Amino acid sequence: MTEQQDQELQKALLALEKAVFECKYENYSEAEPLLIEALKVFQGRPSKEAATCYLHLSEIYSSWGRFSDAISLKLQLISVLNQIAGENNPQAIAVMKQLSELYRTAQQEPEAEAMAQEAERAQLEWRKRQQLSTIDPMGGMGGPAAPIVYSQPTSSAPRSSQPADHTPPQGPIMYTSGPIEHAPNPGRQQQAPPPSLGHNVRPQGASGSSPIPSPNMGSIPSPVPHSSGGRGFPPPAGPPQNV
Repeated sequence: MTEQQDQELQKALLALEKAVFECKYENYSEAEPLLIEALKVFQGRPSKEAATCYLHLSEIYSSWGRFSDAISLKLQLISVLNQIAGENNPQAIAVMKQLSELYRTAQQEPEAEAMAQEAERAQLEWRKRQQLSTIDPMGGMGGPAAPIVYSQPTSSAPRSSQPADHTPPQGPIMYTSGPIEHAPNPGRQQQAPPPSLGHNVRPQGASGSSPIPSPNMGSIPSPVPHSSGGRGFPPPAGPPQNV
């Protein structure tokens, strides 16, 4: 790029910036010449600057009732957007819908209906490409989707010829504040708990014998005074007598 071309580019960018500012406040009479000046530099190249010029000029002419000029600029805007972002992109589809309404405003019903159908078809195609790119993210936008193959996981261990064990699994593990215990399995017979201390237990195989008394687990007696008047523990008792 020569120095003169660079100066023209900077001048066009400045004019476009001012035009966008004027369009924001609907000062269309000031914005139109600035957009035309900028479009002389950006026309013919697919760039966002050219798309901005086409967009604002079409809105200005539509508000002034110059529908034929506005329609022509909308068509050029769609072409530039397709070159920038690919065919049937969301920005171009939105402009298609605006153009369909503009045709109706200009009382061109056949063109309005045809453009509405074109926008619907483009939108469906865009959604289809999005689905394909989701299935095959490495294929890129609109690329062919790789076939999906469903396979069962294989194991390197040799298969056994014995039938599979269908023993029901244990119940779920119950996590508590204490040690981990397995929940009881309703299909398995519960065993009686072992006898605790303090119960009379009859030994197995000893028929007719009397039960074994459990040891006396009473509490330690408190200190009591001796008969002699002193304080302390009583003298130890004699051996227990069997009754």
